[in-house]
Amino acid sequence: MGLHIGDTAPDFTTDTSTGRITFHDWIGSAWVFFFSHPGDFTPVCTTEIGRTAQLADEFAKRNVKPLGLSTDGVEDHLKWIEDVDDTQHTTLTYPMNVGRNFNEILRVIDAVQLADVKKIATPADWEKGGEVIIPTSIDTAAAKVQFPQGWTEIRPYLRTTRV
Repeated sequence: MGLHIGDTAPDFTTDTSTGRITFHDWIGSAWVFFFSHPGDFTPVCTTEIGRTAQLADEFAKRNVKPLGLSTDGVEDHLKWIEDVDDTQHTTLTYPMNVGRNFNEILRVIDAVQLADVKKIATPADWEKGGEVIIPTSIDTAAAKVQFPQGWTEIRPYLRTTRV
């Protein structure tokens, strides 16, 4: 049994570089951006941890708490954070030789949150403010209520609108 995007992750208690947390208590009403890396003091991951810290305000605007997972211990993390701060100028299941696209991560968070609130889907390459898709699970009568601004019907199964 694996977890999927949108699933409720199991609760756990663990030591982190910012202290001990009980996961569900720590989350509160926020969303969580889980990301993992193969180990501390690795070059690509150092840039990713740095970028996560640089985007702290962007994550906070979206009510998202980043949580990095690693096989290394807290003591190593604390030493590594000093390196990250120094080399990346911060305050704190890709291959390990390819860095993640953090603008894409923020775009996906925006899309998932919009889909959750508005009950829509987003098309390929969707950008904030762009057209969205009315899911086929919403029949025409319900769509008229939910999307009074109307929509474009490209096919009966492909209806687009703005929200």
